[in-house]
Amino acid sequence: MKRFFTILLALVMVLALFAGCGKDTPEPSKAPADPNPTTAQPTETPDDDVEDETKETGLPIVDETMEFEIFASVFLAEQMTDLNDGYAFQELENRTNIHIKWTIPSLASGTEQFNLMLMSGDYPDAVQVGNMNPWVGGLDANVDDGFILDITDLLPQYAPNFTAIRQQDINVLRATTTDMGRVVALRPLHLDGRQPTYSGPVFRQDLLDKAGYTGELVTIDDWYNALTALKGVVDKEPLYLVNRTHHGLDMDIATAFNVAGTQNGYIAVDGKVVYSFISEGMRDYLRTMNKWYSEGLIDKDFASRTNNMRADYSDVLSNNHAAFNAVFTYIDNYEKQGMEDGYELTPVSLPVRQKGDVRHIFTVGPIMGGAVTTLFPDCENPEILLRWFDYLYSEEGAMLYNYGVEGQGHTIVDGKPMLSELVVANPDGIGMSQALSLYTFPAVFPGRLDWRREFTDYMSEKSINANFLWTGDCDHAYELSDSITMTLDETTDYSARQSDINTYVTEQIPRFIIGELSVEDDWDAYVAEIKNIGIDKCLEHWQAAYDRYIAR
Repeated sequence: MKRFFTILLALVMVLALFAGCGKDTPEPSKAPADPNPTTAQPTETPDDDVEDETKETGLPIVDETMEFEIFASVFLAEQMTDLNDGYAFQELENRTNIHIKWTIPSLASGTEQFNLMLMSGDYPDAVQVGNMNPWVGGLDANVDDGFILDITDLLPQYAPNFTAIRQQDINVLRATTTDMGRVVALRPLHLDGRQPTYSGPVFRQDLLDKAGYTGELVTIDDWYNALTALKGVVDKEPLYLVNRTHHGLDMDIATAFNVAGTQNGYIAVDGKVVYSFISEGMRDYLRTMNKWYSEGLIDKDFASRTNNMRADYSDVLSNNHAAFNAVFTYIDNYEKQGMEDGYELTPVSLPVRQKGDVRHIFTVGPIMGGAVTTLFPDCENPEILLRWFDYLYSEEGAMLYNYGVEGQGHTIVDGKPMLSELVVANPDGIGMSQALSLYTFPAVFPGRLDWRREFTDYMSEKSINANFLWTGDCDHAYELSDSITMTLDETTDYSARQSDINTYVTEQIPRFIIGELSVEDDWDAYVAEIKNIGIDKCLEHWQAAYDRYIAR
């Protein structure tokens, strides 16, 4: 009965299944260039067989082709029907003798298909989802309920590369361990430490020059002075807000006030979980934004804007606005396409309240990928499937994972792999996000992800350095890991309360900013309503889950 309730709850809850799959609008669908690669040969001769035909070392993993079924929520290039159409996956099959029968749900129906698969009782060998959320009640509960295979004892022998990498960082070790001390999921692990954020603030340098502003852009006061100077040289208002979570919550600015746009606004301060949206930091943030709005420094349309990933081209390529959040891969294109002569962008660090302050909250950029891959208990040969996954954590497998086949997905330049022209400037017009899917592995797949692969020769030094500028002054001390999990009972109660809190907060933040509500006179009523909805109980659930996580 508990198993049925778990699935039923998953069907009725609104859960995020996919990680970010594509930042761009879809590129035109064209036939890909056919590079006709030469199949790589096995690099070692297998030694002795172990049980279930698994090879101790070397490739292929099995002598005769073996098939597994995997449900995977991944982004596919328009030229692909499933991952077997990807050149890197074809090469992996050639090397390992493992063939995969894929179920790839559409982005629109992924959550429904995942839940229907669980309800059907007809399970694949493994499932990959974009984050922890689909596994309602946490991974341990789903192991106990018979949906996830506990692979703890199998990993040292059959996934030694994954095991070695996760043990190199205490945060990764903790995040890949469940509250009950199990290891039950494979995650994308980063090859070179924590990935920097992919987006951050930029200012129009040509408009700063026109306005005569020569000061720093470090503190909140610096930004105020710059925006005030820019007010006289833009067609609308200087600062353009991107609504990524709650309308009016600019994540780049809010971090200066220890307000988080992730994890529904929860942070951990000295071991205590805090709801940052009712903190004094939030109150100061709203004071600041209300002042800027009342002085005409923030665009008037922010509350009605629905694009939550990037700025609208028509607004940021013109002189409508002079400061906005940009994805690092867009900076060069913005400068090429700018409507004004001399259009120039300058990336700046996220502002702090006082010069020298260290930010404790990061906007994006985890210690590892959020996607989760688990095996079902019905998998007949888990040892072999784990060997297949683990190859992608090896040095040789990671090269295939990140860069594809040499001469096709990448070339070697000065002894280092670089994504090829087929990926970064495809002659058939296939965009980079589509080409990465076609020629390499998706970043949500288990493996050793080299996030530096997106730094190409086609990018300016300015664009590449922006990643590190946007993240360099953060110690992450207040962050809550996405691997913290609540129990089924906690999740059920928390989700109902938090949904109502999110709705209320999203409605009230813009009202404070535009002045419909007073930060001085209406703040206590705002906090009281959130408490009335049940924030104390939500904090209780978060604290219990956080304490279990720290104890891992």
